[in-house]
Amino acid sequence: MTLHVLAWVLGGTEATGTAGLGLPWFPESSPTWGLTAEILPGFPQTHGIRFLQFVPLLAEHGVEVRCVPWPAGTSLEERLELAREAIEWADVVQSLVAPFVWVCSDCPIMTSSDADALAHKRSGHRPFPSDLDLRGLWAGARNRKGLGLVVDADDTSRTLPKWWLDEHGATLDRLARDADLLTCSTPVMERWYRQRFNKSTRIVRNAVDVSEFVPDQPRPDGPTRLAWYGTADRERDYTGTPLRPGERASYCRAAVRDHRALLRTVYLGWLPFDPAAAPRLRAAGFDELVPMVDWDKWGVILASAWPEIGVAPLIINDWNSAKSELHWLEFAACGAACVAERFRGGGPYDVIRDGVDGFLARGRQEWSDKIGRLAREPQLRADMAAAAKERVIRDYDPRVRAAEMADAYRWAAEHAGINRGAA
Repeated sequence: MTLHVLAWVLGGTEATGTAGLGLPWFPESSPTWGLTAEILPGFPQTHGIRFLQFVPLLAEHGVEVRCVPWPAGTSLEERLELAREAIEWADVVQSLVAPFVWVCSDCPIMTSSDADALAHKRSGHRPFPSDLDLRGLWAGARNRKGLGLVVDADDTSRTLPKWWLDEHGATLDRLARDADLLTCSTPVMERWYRQRFNKSTRIVRNAVDVSEFVPDQPRPDGPTRLAWYGTADRERDYTGTPLRPGERASYCRAAVRDHRALLRTVYLGWLPFDPAAAPRLRAAGFDELVPMVDWDKWGVILASAWPEIGVAPLIINDWNSAKSELHWLEFAACGAACVAERFRGGGPYDVIRDGVDGFLARGRQEWSDKIGRLAREPQLRADMAAAAKERVIRDYDPRVRAAEMADAYRWAAEHAGINRGAA
């Protein structure tokens, strides 16, 4: 029997809406609710990678996934009418803890920028996450037709803008508490949500398809290539500054400088339209800057940078402790040995077997020693990269994860209402 899962609202821009758009990893024929899609501006990397790649595989497990479009220029009531139609089709609804597209009660604006949403609020309008009003519709459908609710968390909800949490944080808390099942990608997040919100919480880790990480150009000449990637707002994880109260720095940047004579450094995620970005990244020590790209092409772009050493530094704070091991997975898929941040008490890269399929480092000396070893010992790099890739193929294949997700959806459908009205 096919299980119908309604997953998220598709928001585009005020100019495009979702008509004629498409999504990474979706076959061209994949249906949204009444629309076919090709690319979704502003869709966050993590949830795109985490969820959309599984949609075709979920169909093999009898799970059909659709999304609700919010076309540009339509009124809030028109958008909600589309949602009502979709809810009648669905057996399970999946929501996010965090907003991904901001819309407005007063006008057709759509934006994925928190800063733009705040400016819009200050102008006297009422921006909100595009699925916020759906939650009231879902609540009614749950009472009326036993609709299951799955909430997926990429980060803890405390990472949302404070101005929005002050007004709406209680709504997200209720969503997490009332969900029939709450899913997340790491043990730290699982503990956080289970202790604070919902006993029905389970880990569904991320996954990578190594066949997507294949270079389309030969390796450039030159020394060993060390790479780091991240969005502009994550740069301080690499540089170690600025620090906020209660945080500790990563020493990755200083360690890379220790071995500059042996390395060619590459940064992926550069924004060419930001005039300050290139000088800032050059000053941070990067030799090559690779622009931000569409995430459906990400595997080829990363592999074509030919990373031989991948670094995954993180500022030590609660938010980063809840992140996933995705950098290690993707560097492994490219055949790179990875040095990743070590957290005391549990962190993203605890899955790495230190010295076998990656290195863990914390503090100035550990980071320098381990980057230095990989820079000087090509056989160690090759052995470590091979062990990591073998393990990722075995344990992190999307087909493994799709089976887990299908089981999660069916469990939620069978236990609809289990946590409704939880205190």
